[in-house]
Amino acid sequence: MNSTPTRERLVGVTLNLPIFEGFARTYKVRGADALVEQRAAELLDVEHRVAMEVVQAYSDAAAALRNLEASDTLLRTAQSSLASSRRRYEKEPPMCLRFSASRKLWLMRNKSVFAACRSGARRACEWFLRRASSE
Repeated sequence: MNSTPTRERLVGVTLNLPIFEGFARTYKVRGADALVEQRAAELLDVEHRVAMEVVQAYSDAAAALRNLEASDTLLRTAQSSLASSRRRYEKEPPMCLRFSASRKLWLMRNKSVFAACRSGARRACEWFLRRASSE
């Protein structure tokens, strides 16, 4: 027998082609797309909230500034009024003191009439009331 060297090589290839997967891959893709849409909506919501907070902060700051300006105007008006009152009272006594002094003088002039009223002299009281109503 004659022996000749022979070489054998064996190569194997396995090919697995699924005919039906049950839509698992499609559901995963759709789930990922839905998650992307959800996150985009959340991002948009956060952007809107931040924008609203910025607008609110600006509005609050503008209102506070107007309030400060109004307070400044009121303060200046009050200071001017105080200065005016001080100047006026430096020149003449206040109205309440003038009224009090004139009332005291009037009471002193009519002391006898009041005494008559207190003692029960009816005619003197009537005379006083007529005189007071005519003034």
